[in-house]
Amino acid sequence: MRQGYFPTMPTESAHYMLSVLTTSRRCKIICSAIAWTRLASAAYRCKLHTGVLAGYGVMQLGRTRSNAADVCRLLQEFPETRFVLMHIGYPYEHEFIALAKHYPNAAIDMCWAWIINPVAGVRFLKEFLMAVPSNKIFTFGGDYVAVEPIYGHAFVARRGIAQALSQLVAEGWIALENTHDLIDQIMRGNALQFFRKGHRADTTHS
Repeated sequence: MRQGYFPTMPTESAHYMLSVLTTSRRCKIICSAIAWTRLASAAYRCKLHTGVLAGYGVMQLGRTRSNAADVCRLLQEFPETRFVLMHIGYPYEHEFIALAKHYPNAAIDMCWAWIINPVAGVRFLKEFLMAVPSNKIFTFGGDYVAVEPIYGHAFVARRGIAQALSQLVAEGWIALENTHDLIDQIMRGNALQFFRKGHRADTTHS
């Protein structure tokens, strides 16, 4: 911690404050570790915000840029806990494709992503489906309470999903006859399976 954080404090007071903050941070880390371990034992899922922040004038881009690296350590240290990484980590979404591809306990939720940047959402979905098993992505989440913006967000998401899959079909990467089942999977089936809300067979891939 820089001395500038407590410019008017005596040295001993600054050292004491640093000790308190360090202890507090350690307690938070320990409590978080216990929580994540218990989440796994209780078959719960841990959802994490990643990427850009809402609002304006407050985001620390350096922290946003390091989201994927921070999450990587969690995925390694708690392999039995299943994590949902929300908002595709925008604007650093490629790192989250790599995380979902490499770690069996990571899935991606595109909630909010379609209205942050719908063009980036199309690009992300195309690249994700080419790199990662298709059962590790949820392509829509409303991120609203009122029904009207949820409807609007769903409209944008459906358009983006249609564009992404149409382009993959046109480019020869996906057969047209496979898109019907794929759409049901990425828009509905994956979430039902991941959160155990249905009776579909477990087809989780790493």
